[in-house]
Amino acid sequence: MFKKRILPVLLVLFMFTECENDGGKVARDCETGVNGTVTVYVADGVPGCFVAGDKKVGYPYDLLGAYAYAEGLSFESAAEGDAPGLSENHEKSGMGIEVVLAADVAAGEEVLPLYTSGYLLLGRGRSDVGTRGLVGTVGAGRVVMPVGFERCAGYDMVLDSLSGAELYVSADDAVDMAAAVVRGDYDFMVCDDLQAGYIRSEYAGLEVLYNFADKVEVCAILDGVPQSFRNGLVDWLAGFRGTDEYVSLLKSYEYGYGVERLIGDCRISAWDDVLREVGREEGVDWRLLAAIAYKESRFSNDVVSKMGARGLMQIMPVTARHFDVDVSQLGNPRVNVMLAAKLIKSIERTLGFGENVDPEDKIMIVLAGYNSGVGTVGDARRLAAACGGDPDSWDTVARYLRLMGDSSFECDAVDFRRFRGAGETLAFVEGVKSRYDVYRSRVI
Repeated sequence: MFKKRILPVLLVLFMFTECENDGGKVARDCETGVNGTVTVYVADGVPGCFVAGDKKVGYPYDLLGAYAYAEGLSFESAAEGDAPGLSENHEKSGMGIEVVLAADVAAGEEVLPLYTSGYLLLGRGRSDVGTRGLVGTVGAGRVVMPVGFERCAGYDMVLDSLSGAELYVSADDAVDMAAAVVRGDYDFMVCDDLQAGYIRSEYAGLEVLYNFADKVEVCAILDGVPQSFRNGLVDWLAGFRGTDEYVSLLKSYEYGYGVERLIGDCRISAWDDVLREVGREEGVDWRLLAAIAYKESRFSNDVVSKMGARGLMQIMPVTARHFDVDVSQLGNPRVNVMLAAKLIKSIERTLGFGENVDPEDKIMIVLAGYNSGVGTVGDARRLAAACGGDPDSWDTVARYLRLMGDSSFECDAVDFRRFRGAGETLAFVEGVKSRYDVYRSRVI
C-alpha cells in the first residue's frame, strides 16, 4: 500500500466586522453585533465547502448567506488563502471578531452545531458493487482522499483494509479531485455527502460506491462573539429550519437528490418564488432562469467570481449600470434575477433573429451571448452569413465561435475579434440547455 500526502491544510473561520460609531450614529446592524458585512473564510478540511470554477460554494455559504440576507447584511466569501490567523494580534488589530467553523471542537468551547456530514466513495458505476464491499470494489486501485477525511474513523479503516491500494491524501478541492478521476489520474475519490450531489450532476458516470458509517459534526465556535449576535443567529436558525427554503436548501445538497426527486415536490430551488415572479414580469421562462442560476452559482446568492460577477445569475457591474441599477443592489436576489432576464431579452433583440428561426436554436444562441457577450456571438453570426451559413442555426454559430479562436482562420468580408473562450461558452450552453430541458419537461 502506498500513502501519499499532498499539501495538508487546515482552517475555516468567519470574521464579523465590529460596529462603529459615526458621529454618534450607530448602524442598525449593531443589534446583532455586526456592522454591514459577514465575510467567510474557508480552507480545505471542513466538509460541505468546495469550489466550482472560481466560485466558492457549499452548504455553509448558503446557510449563513441566507442569515446575512435576512438581517440586511452584506455577505462575502473571501479569496482562498486570505484567512487571517486566530491570534491575539489579529484580534487587537481591529479587523473584527472571529468565529471559527470547525469539525474538531475542544472541550469547554461554546459552540453552535450547524450541520452533520459524512463521507462517500465515488467512482465509475459498477453493477456488482453491492456484493463486493469496499475492499472488493477498490482492489489495487488508486484512491484520492481529502485532508478532512483523516479525522474520521473511516480513514483508519481505509488504511487497515485497503492494503493493496494506492492511497493519496490531497488538499485539492473536491471538484478538482472529481476531474482527476474522470481524467483517469485516480480510480476512486472520497468526498463528503454535501459535495457528492454537485459532483455527480457535473460529472456523468461518477457514482456512489460506498458510504462510510461515521459522521462529522461541524460547529460554529462562538467564544468571544457578542451575545446579541449569538442570540440572533440561534433564534434565526431555529425559525429557518422550519421553512420550505431550508428544506429546499438541504435537498439541493443531498447526494442522489437529482432533479427527478427535486421536482417531485414541484420545487427546483429555494429561489423558485423569486424566479417565477421575475420571469412572469419580464416575460422570460422562469425555468430557463433557474437553469442559468444553477449553472452560474448553483443557486448560491453570495458568490463573486474573479471577474467581479455577482449573485445567483453572476451579473457583472457593467450590466447593472447598463440598466441603470445601482451596483450595490447586485446582492439582492430579485434584482440579480431581474437583470439577468433583462439581459436575455436585450441579447435577443440585439441579435435580430429571422422569423423562421428554430426556438431551440434561438435559446442556445442567446445563452452563448449571455456567457461570452453579444458582440462575440454577433461576430460569429456575421461570419456564418458571410461564409454561406445560417446565422440562426446554433450548430453553425457554434462552429464559427470555435473558428474565431483559430489563428489560421480568416474572413476578408467580416471584421471580427479573435475569441479564445469557445470551449467554455459551448459547455455553458450545453449545460444550461440540458438542465432547462429537464426543468420544463417536469415542472410547470
